[in-house]
Amino acid sequence: MSGLTSVLQGSYSYLLVFQIAVVTVLLLTLILLIARRIRYAEVAATPEHRENVASEAALQISEEQMKEIEALREKISEMERDNADVVQIKEKNKAYAEKVKYLEQRLLEYEILQEEIGTLSHLKTENENLKKRIQNMGSNKRPDPEEESASE
Repeated sequence: MSGLTSVLQGSYSYLLVFQIAVVTVLLLTLILLIARRIRYAEVAATPEHRENVASEAALQISEEQMKEIEALREKISEMERDNADVVQIKEKNKAYAEKVKYLEQRLLEYEILQEEIGTLSHLKTENENLKKRIQNMGSNKRPDPEEESASE
């Protein structure tokens, strides 16, 4: 304990007392601020206070700000109408895409049929040529090689 008293003598003791006083004042200030905040939070939580704050805020809006608010509301309603139009256009676009897909499938079927018709036409002409050759053979007449190569 004698070591502690020797340190507290002189200018160090004044400095220590001053630091303790400053820390105490800061602590009391902090407690006061916390108490005010808690009290304000309790008052702000009441519905009457919320209504008062809302009415005060409404009174503080200027005429220019009201015009701006109305312009923004009109712009919002216009955007909502545009959004509805976009939704309708998307639905129509989807219907058209489905129709195009269906028509592409039908076109593919027709292309296949066209190829088959072409093949059948070729087979028909070849069949007619073979019939002519058979008839010519039946009548013991030899077909001309020129006619045969021209028909093929």
